[in-house]
Amino acid sequence: MCLTKKFRRYESDGDVAIPTSALEAAIDQNCVPVLASIEARRATQAIWDGSLVQRYSPQGYTYFVPYDRKEDGAFLSHFHPSRLGVPKYSYITNIILWIFFLAIFTVQTRTLKEFDLFEGILWVMAAGYLFEDATRVFKMGGVGAIEFWTIIDAFTDGLLLVSFCFRVASFVAHGKRAESYELRAFQFLACVAPLIWVQLLKVFDGFVYFGTLTVIILRMFKESAIFFTLLALVMVGFGHAFLALDAADESRVDNVVVKIVDLLTQSVLGGADFDLTSEDAFGYPYGHILYYAYCFVTAVILLNILIAFFGTAYSDVVDSADEVYAAFFCQKVVSMVRAPDQFVYLPPFNLLEAFVIAPLEWVVSHETYARINHSVQSVLFAAPLMWIAFYESRKARNGGSIRLPLLENDANDPAREMLDGTDEDPIVPEMEGSGGLQISRTKFEDIVSMIQT
Repeated sequence: MCLTKKFRRYESDGDVAIPTSALEAAIDQNCVPVLASIEARRATQAIWDGSLVQRYSPQGYTYFVPYDRKEDGAFLSHFHPSRLGVPKYSYITNIILWIFFLAIFTVQTRTLKEFDLFEGILWVMAAGYLFEDATRVFKMGGVGAIEFWTIIDAFTDGLLLVSFCFRVASFVAHGKRAESYELRAFQFLACVAPLIWVQLLKVFDGFVYFGTLTVIILRMFKESAIFFTLLALVMVGFGHAFLALDAADESRVDNVVVKIVDLLTQSVLGGADFDLTSEDAFGYPYGHILYYAYCFVTAVILLNILIAFFGTAYSDVVDSADEVYAAFFCQKVVSMVRAPDQFVYLPPFNLLEAFVIAPLEWVVSHETYARINHSVQSVLFAAPLMWIAFYESRKARNGGSIRLPLLENDANDPAREMLDGTDEDPIVPEMEGSGGLQISRTKFEDIVSMIQT
């Protein structure tokens, strides 16, 4: 509770900052030792499984309180739409919806065909995910919210939007133009496939294996920023030189810019072509010698620098995989509740909220608006809510001993490894270099009794 309690602070200019918790501050500063500590893991786990739930102050800020129905074994006590806001349940529901979207996408891209029900479902779900991504960026805001997955989402949404525009144009146009637009729509839709399959890493990163793999990949991309900066400078420099040699030579190359870019890019990917710099182009032998120099710089120097960066990033993550994944898991959980939505509508049902239900907030009272959302959510998400209520009621009746697949983390999950013992007397495993020392060898009850005496 202490780590999730939010405090205000006075800025140097006299303004009052928005309420921020210690957990959020550690995430903003990427303080891995704090996020990997047993206290942060306990707080994260409590938020993850819904033991700590969000409440909303009259000023619109959020705070956490213990879930008051955790020990209630009645089914209807747990059948409430607010439980969809629990990160664990929304995560599992999102996995199921994404797998369904991937199946629809696979069916739709098997062959070019007329508009049907599957295509309609595809565009509705795509619109829901696009709206969710835009809302997330708007709520988080700022350049700091831009990360690797934000860029992947932007490319995915952009290609889907272009494909949809061509598809709409095919309905408006006639004859061969309509067929051409339909083909373009299908081609852009096919190009989205790699991005959608890559996003399975983001969908399943709550599992230790995929989460650790995601951390390694993200760290590699960060480390490779220096390589791509150097590569861009080298390519621009050598490209400028080839353009100058082509301008000075009487034998001009057709589409010279396109051919130079293609030549330099293929060389980086291992497909060097020395025929273009032969005696007929780029002021032979100067262009030929210059191309040898470019291949040497990229293949021998820059690519080995990239391999070294990748190796360093991989070893750093693997050597401290437990702490790194714990910090990553904490960031993931807190990000799911940091930009909260009081009434959770998962894609594509968020479209219904945005265009039908949300406008009612301005014309009805707060109590009426809450009842409308409660009724709509109870109908739309009846299946997951019934499963959540069944799971939580059985868990309460069995004293918390029940474990169901997908609803409980693996026993070997690093996020749960240090969660043994009690809040007062946690069991902390011996760490390397600690010499067998513990935080305290005295029981909490003994400390209390000594204070009382």
